[in-house]
Amino acid sequence: MNSETEFELPQLYRHHVFVCHVQRPPTHPHGSCGAAGAQVLWDRMSKAIEAQGLTDIGFTAAGCLGFCNVGP
Repeated sequence: MNSETEFELPQLYRHHVFVCHVQRPPTHPHGSCGAAGAQVLWDRMSKAIEAQGLTDIGFTAAGCLGFCNVGP
């Protein structure tokens, strides 16, 4: 491995889930995952992951992921 051009990242999780938390104004043409229930999704998923002890799943709040019509 060439240390100047390549590097290894440790694999922390087997799966990594990103949830959009963008809150846009109600009139924004792309909609808003925040207004569409992102917080409810976040709460339910984080509780389920923790309750089941799924330490191999990363769960991260994110900005817009580009799926505004089907978010969060």
